Amino acid sequence: MNKSEDFEIYEDEDGRKILSAYLGHDKKVVVPDGIVAMEDEGDGFIDNSEVEEIVFPDGFEYIPSYAVSGCKNLRSVVLPPSIREINNGAFNDCVNLESVNFPDGLEIIATQAFDSCVKLNADTVSLPPSLLELAFDSFADTLSILRKNPVFVEKNGVVLNTATNFVLCPTSDIGEENHLALASIPAEAEGLAWNSYSFGTFSKIEIPNGVSYIGRGAFMFCKNLCRVELPPSVEVLDSGAFINCDNLEEVVFCGGDGDVEPVEIGSMAFAGCFKLRKVVVPSGSTVADDAFESDVEVVFGSRMS
Repeated sequence: MNKSEDFEIYEDEDGRKILSAYLGHDKKVVVPDGIVAMEDEGDGFIDNSEVEEIVFPDGFEYIPSYAVSGCKNLRSVVLPPSIREINNGAFNDCVNLESVNFPDGLEIIATQAFDSCVKLNADTVSLPPSLLELAFDSFADTLSILRKNPVFVEKNGVVLNTATNFVLCPTSDIGEENHLALASIPAEAEGLAWNSYSFGTFSKIEIPNGVSYIGRGAFMFCKNLCRVELPPSVEVLDSGAFINCDNLEEVVFCGGDGDVEPVEIGSMAFAGCFKLRKVVVPSGSTVADDAFESDVEVVFGSRMS
């Protein structure tokens, strides 16, 4: 039985219990009931060489970046049905981790979340159809794991989750020469996940009307991209969606039939797009203060028809 003093816990401004750090020396750690997340800047379980199994309680939702990284003897992790997000490098360098359940309801497994966890492979991992975001490098061999489940389909150089119609990740590493020279987004796509088309070498894209969400860094560092037309279905451009597309000169919000809907444009969505001079966004849209470079004229008006 783990001792209560082994857990450093606080309540956030909403009264939720957050785990900041585990201070004990047990091989099996059962995180106390009532904790819903781990602290973003906390010590978590980082570099704990004694823990072999971690059990997270019902109601737990979020594991932040590198929170359980470097646990060389960790072998098993039990996640509850409530888990929603496993962030960047969360279990990075847990080289002996061989058992993790991934419940249906899990939405995000971020970049390098299980990097170096070579024992997590197509034979030991089953991913849920609820996934909205998954990076090419989330696991040591992400594609082999995805290919095990027929709900994940390779199409036009990317992996499409046919259960959510979210484009998850490319089928080649961003460092490979053949990485997305053409951006032919599947017609049925409704969301473009984190980094899904980043570092592409294409000069233009056609985003199907039906895509409502363009994720964090979805098109970042697409150096040849000059013009983007956003269909009326787009509701959210998340943080850094087009960051450092330094040849991007024109962004057009296209209209449709009926009322013009506003969009949400996140932090640094078009940062580093130095050739942009003026953008007309739909009236009523929410635009982060740093969404564009400071010299870009942002005008609130109607979508282009």
